[in-house]
Amino acid sequence: MQAASRQLAAKRRRTGAWRALALTAAASCGRWGYDDTVSLEATDQITSGGTDPVSTASCVDGVTSGQETDVDCGGPECPPCADTLACAGSADCASARCVGERCEPPGCTDTVQGQNETAIDCGGDVCAPCPVGLGCARDQDCQSQLCVSGLCQDPSCSDALRTGDETGIDCGGACPPCSPGGGCGAGADCASAVCTAGVCQAPSCSDGVSNGAESDVDCGGADGACARCSLDSSCNIDSDCATSICRQGLCRAPGCDDGVQNSGETAVDCGGPCGATCGAGAACAAPADCASLVCSVYVCQAASCSDGVQNQDETSADCGGACGSLCTSLSSSLVHRYRFDGTGRTITDSIGGSHGALRNTSLSGTGTASLAGGFSEQYVSLPNELISVLRDATFETWLTWNGGNNQRWQRIFDFGVSSAGEGAQEAGVSFLALSPQGDTASNFVVFRYCSNRGFSGNCRNDGLEFEARASMPLASGVLAHVVAVFDDTNDVMRIYVDGSQVSSRSNNRRLAEIIDVNNWLGRSQYSGDPELNGHLHEFRIYAKALSAAEIQYSRDQGSDPSFLP
Repeated sequence: MQAASRQLAAKRRRTGAWRALALTAAASCGRWGYDDTVSLEATDQITSGGTDPVSTASCVDGVTSGQETDVDCGGPECPPCADTLACAGSADCASARCVGERCEPPGCTDTVQGQNETAIDCGGDVCAPCPVGLGCARDQDCQSQLCVSGLCQDPSCSDALRTGDETGIDCGGACPPCSPGGGCGAGADCASAVCTAGVCQAPSCSDGVSNGAESDVDCGGADGACARCSLDSSCNIDSDCATSICRQGLCRAPGCDDGVQNSGETAVDCGGPCGATCGAGAACAAPADCASLVCSVYVCQAASCSDGVQNQDETSADCGGACGSLCTSLSSSLVHRYRFDGTGRTITDSIGGSHGALRNTSLSGTGTASLAGGFSEQYVSLPNELISVLRDATFETWLTWNGGNNQRWQRIFDFGVSSAGEGAQEAGVSFLALSPQGDTASNFVVFRYCSNRGFSGNCRNDGLEFEARASMPLASGVLAHVVAVFDDTNDVMRIYVDGSQVSSRSNNRRLAEIIDVNNWLGRSQYSGDPELNGHLHEFRIYAKALSAAEIQYSRDQGSDPSFLP
């Protein structure tokens, strides 16, 4: 469409030029005796081809001629065209807007300063006000409502003028409040917060607002000019209050926040009637006086993850929150916990209820099960099928091993069955066992797995025995933390002593293959192996493969942590 319009305009210019030449030629021919009748058709034929003639535009001939873009307008020689007439560029239009080869009226989005705009597309009576920095003739031409020296300016609170929403010169509105005597529209415009009849007033002790040196409405103040404040009024110092007690910015009656030890408090504003509010180091008469709930020798102690009390942000005693989530992962996966408290022969499982029995000896009330070793037949018998129902498992114990003359192949635990069947020793045919020492003095704890359900003989001979061994002996006569991990998920067996891993071995067998009907602490499936010589302090079974971090944490918490039942 635009190309067609340009062709039409060019044709009009050529047509006008050739007609003028044709008329001139006709007049000349008449003087020389030729026929001076030149038809319009002839002139049209003359103008139908050839090159454009030199411009002979006339801006008043009523036709589009020369370089005009429309009748008698446009081009370099004629006046610019009115709106809606043809154009080739903005210079052809009186509005300076040529769109689609047609002159269009001026607007507020034409990127031209027209109409009565004070800058391009802004200011004047029609367009929106101009931004800061553009031209203006009056304040109304500016978005900021401030025209200074022909340019829109930002109003400020230091221009010595009352501009913007100021209620006085450089004060009120968005500027700082005005001093007494300054103009105002509301109390917020005044430093005193009191505006009367459009004038800011000086503060007084009866104006109903808190101003001047007052600490609250018409009271308080270091200068003493106003009355003292009543209870719960705002204050800055004790003398602001009728009670002379200003605490946490409020006038208070004597109590648990008055800064004085009174009314049965064990320390200033804490303990006694004030409850468990005393911090570490403050005096106390009972745990209930302390924020930590720990009072030792009449002094509140700092909360810790080993104080046996649920405090800080713990979710249970010494567990969760600041004490971390390891305790939660341990307690949630623990399926059996055997402690050796009290007297008699019953060994209580405080978690799973699978209680055991001490054979040929009794508990002494010392918190340990003491076993004589050798072939004394002293051991702990636990219920059947404790481990065959598990996939991953961890066996954790605290014990003091005494070694002794017959120290090789003693058992910390042995879960399985012998070739003689349930309740009897002979040769081990299916078992999971942990020994404090193997077959030579150079061997450390040995974690053994054997599965031979066919009762065909020795596991080792059948190639079904897996052992994790370490190369240093377990120290005798000292309390040790020993952990055996059966990680079925990752096909590995691991041993830890006192929180450190000392051995590992791959094993692709399953606990479900163990026939665990002889589940013993301190006794072997093999009749030739001696019983354990030592003291059992704690024995646990977890239904997961504990991580190194969990094992170290458990070791650090000791055999009787407060987060376990």
